[in-house]
Amino acid sequence: MEGGICEFVPKGDSSKTWKEMVSTQVEPTTVSLRKYVDTWKDRLLKADARIEITEETIGDDSIIVTCTSLSAGESSIQRFFKGTDGVYILAYQVRAKFKKDETFKIWGDIIRTATLTPNYSKVDLV
Repeated sequence: MEGGICEFVPKGDSSKTWKEMVSTQVEPTTVSLRKYVDTWKDRLLKADARIEITEETIGDDSIIVTCTSLSAGESSIQRFFKGTDGVYILAYQVRAKFKKDETFKIWGDIIRTATLTPNYSKVDLV
């Protein structure tokens, strides 16, 4: 499996000039979800010592991370899932000057209720 990222931005924005963005990412890895997320957070802190990071678990072996970067001027909420072939990430990001609490809450609810479905291309359905 190859990793990859898919970014969705509102019409008129681009991956370089977005105001808000939803993305999905796949990272092929055999490390545990805990180790993956800890390494990811360490990298963020090295890049931005002023970033605010909170983490929550909701009982299904996924991890939700919310970040606010004052230096980058953006906020995000991301859910990390461990699949059989790697880590899957669903994220919502918004630039600080465009952040609306109501919209951020809606995306937070979407991310908290999302699930990782089996990869049916790798399942024997017969």
